[in-house]
Amino acid sequence: MSASSFTTDTQTETIGNSSTLAGERQGNIVHLPVERTSYVHEATRQSVIDKVIRKLDTDVEINSDKLPNPPLGVLPPMLQDFCRTAAFSAESNEAMVLAFLLPALAGAIGSSYQIEVKPGHREPSVIWTAIIGETGTSKSPTKNVVFEPIEAWTRQKAKEFRAAKSKHQEDLERWTRTPREERGEKPEPPILEQFKVNNTTIEALAELWEKNPRGVLLLADELLSFVGGMNQYKGGHGSDRQAALELWNCQPLTIARKSGTISIPRPALSLTGGIQPGVLHELAPKNRADGFIERFLMLFAKPEIKDVRRGAVDPAPLEEWSKLLHRLLDTCAIGPDTEIQTVRFDDRAQELFYDQVDLHRKLMRSFPAKAVGIARKIEAYAGRIALVMHLARYYSGESVNPLLADGRDVEAGWALARWFERHALLARGLMSLSDEDLVLQKVIRWMTKQGGEAALRDVMRSDVLGKHVSRIEVQAVMERLQECGLVTAEVNAADRRVIVYRLVA
Repeated sequence: MSASSFTTDTQTETIGNSSTLAGERQGNIVHLPVERTSYVHEATRQSVIDKVIRKLDTDVEINSDKLPNPPLGVLPPMLQDFCRTAAFSAESNEAMVLAFLLPALAGAIGSSYQIEVKPGHREPSVIWTAIIGETGTSKSPTKNVVFEPIEAWTRQKAKEFRAAKSKHQEDLERWTRTPREERGEKPEPPILEQFKVNNTTIEALAELWEKNPRGVLLLADELLSFVGGMNQYKGGHGSDRQAALELWNCQPLTIARKSGTISIPRPALSLTGGIQPGVLHELAPKNRADGFIERFLMLFAKPEIKDVRRGAVDPAPLEEWSKLLHRLLDTCAIGPDTEIQTVRFDDRAQELFYDQVDLHRKLMRSFPAKAVGIARKIEAYAGRIALVMHLARYYSGESVNPLLADGRDVEAGWALARWFERHALLARGLMSLSDEDLVLQKVIRWMTKQGGEAALRDVMRSDVLGKHVSRIEVQAVMERLQECGLVTAEVNAADRRVIVYRLVA
């Protein structure tokens, strides 16, 4: 925790320390520095605060009110209608629908297409999203509405596989009964088209890619279940995390096993899942700066308690969404030797993309060092989203060249990428907070609700630091706020037993 800064919402506010060694008198109020109000020994103050942290549930409080609504107007009209209808049906919001929609489309396209954002630089159809929110944010109902067409497609493929497997068994028995000289080729077993998984490992994904070259969509209820499963069978010392970093770029994957080596030339993996804000930092254990968390488009989901949404759900947008996904899943299925289709920008769109890159990099120069990695990935996502939007237009029936993206696609890519960037920067700020920061933040928010001031006894009587908290524990926390220049300590000259803390304006 810096002595002069504290991360509150989406930015860091620097506050000067207003206390002096002698104290400052204003009428009957004496402003005291921390040295004059302290009766917690400096050497033991941290241990006392650590005790408070262990007793207190250090939930993250998110102030995402300043985050704008998603720019739905840049989506193709069919997707705009779907976002609104799905949000109405799931009693959620369009932002959450969008966070599930993008990886669904990218996954269905998979490794069949890529986009050339500039000569020699190509981006794959791979999108990772993380929905950050507590229980009760309607993540599951929204996910069910968005991914129902994929679930239906999966059920149909499983049914077809069972029928093919039964026929293969009959063919195999007939082949076995046939005399050797008349048999011909042995019947090949059918392959299950498996596109969606809920939990997996890198090795299991490799086996799926070998049979399904288009790629895989991972729907993780909890992202930590996927991240935490990396290297779990290797004592935590494997290379799964490094492999996952390379998967974001569709880099070739080779896995050596006792039974043989698996080589996947273009392993496409799109994924989405939820995570609670209090465990967000576990995506980057020990503040690991390997670029893993920067690869996610993040969305903060706040619980919204609204009246019941009355009225029938218009089935037309849901049906059009289902048709689009099924068309992509059936058309973009590829074999191991299928050539990848490359989408390029038309001349006007290429110049527009360059202009947006230049504008974004000017903004990046004012970013703190830890945010630059996020900004770099946002540039890549602008191209990837443009690719997904273009193919969504083509496969939903618009009269466009499938291999030539235009200005509308560029506009959509950059508008959506920048919107997600706001959420990612807020997430990065929260991840930099320690448990102590979260406790201090909790007290600051509570004091703000009390009008910006509170006596020591008021803090003790509240539950902001938990129940049955001692005077010495409260004093230690309040003194730490003083040390950071976030509050001043004041005593009334008429009753020096009363200490009042005020937030620094």
